[in-house]
Amino acid sequence: MTILDRATELASSSKNSAYILVKCEPGFEEQVFNSLKKTKRVVEVDQVYGSHYDIVVKIKCDMLKELNSTVWRIRRINGIRFTQTLLVGDFA
Repeated sequence: MTILDRATELASSSKNSAYILVKCEPGFEEQVFNSLKKTKRVVEVDQVYGSHYDIVVKIKCDMLKELNSTVWRIRRINGIRFTQTLLVGDFA
């Protein structure tokens, strides 16, 4: 399977999901956490310790386009310094 084939498959998949690693501005962790919990398509939010990031978010979307818009919505939340998005794949 080529990269293009896999991208096409993901775009039409009903199980697009990603983990987003979130680094907050100091003192904004709780505010960001609460905002993320209210964000559409967010299925899990966890505060983490011992890493460069403060929060890990899991999102699930029906379409890759929805995943993209959700990531951009999250990045606009006040108090987020930066994010890193990890798309979930499989070994198929």
